[in-house]
Amino acid sequence: MNKRYWWILAVYLIIQITSSLGVFCVMVMKQFRPVSDQQANVIVSNWSIGIFIIGAFIVLLLLRNAPSTTYIDRQPKMAWTKSIWFIIGGVFVAFITQAITSTITAIINGGLEQSENTANLMGVLFENPLFIVLIVFVAPFLEEIIFRKVIFGALTNKMPVASAALVSAVIFAVIHFDFSYLLVYTGMGLVFAYFYYKTKRIYVSYAIHMLMNAVVALAGSLQN
Repeated sequence: MNKRYWWILAVYLIIQITSSLGVFCVMVMKQFRPVSDQQANVIVSNWSIGIFIIGAFIVLLLLRNAPSTTYIDRQPKMAWTKSIWFIIGGVFVAFITQAITSTITAIINGGLEQSENTANLMGVLFENPLFIVLIVFVAPFLEEIIFRKVIFGALTNKMPVASAALVSAVIFAVIHFDFSYLLVYTGMGLVFAYFYYKTKRIYVSYAIHMLMNAVVALAGSLQN
């Protein structure tokens, strides 16, 4: 894996740590002035939005002129006109995969509650509509770069593509810290990896991921 990709992983780690510091900052703020829980949530979410946007721009800069060192990077990219159809089909495949893995999870667990991760995000979105920028645009972009382009791409240099896709998908699932939905997130990771590998365009898997998050966010907003 080239040095640029290592730097991207480091930036992503810093984003996660720095974003979490928002909670600490609000706790300190409460010592000096009264802040309601809703105000605190808005402050923390705005902090996260800012940190993730800055991180995304840094990642974009690191990607510029980055050498093609992974197996996927070195392959010819699918034509954009054809890739668009893969984006449309990918969204349907993603939701079908989610439905199947959710059903299996429900059978295993004897029922299925809403994903804790999704519930938390929808709660923040309800209090701060600006959070939609993070859910729909920024987070999917960073996740596709990290888990598909960098991790999945690097693993294809070391192991068969199917094995690399599975390993990267499991890592993607674990990082969400919603272990009751581990199978669902793994399924999503496999879908995104497949469409990235098939088209060799990271923005295809990003578009699928982004559209899926947009539908989920819209559905969650309508329920509230």
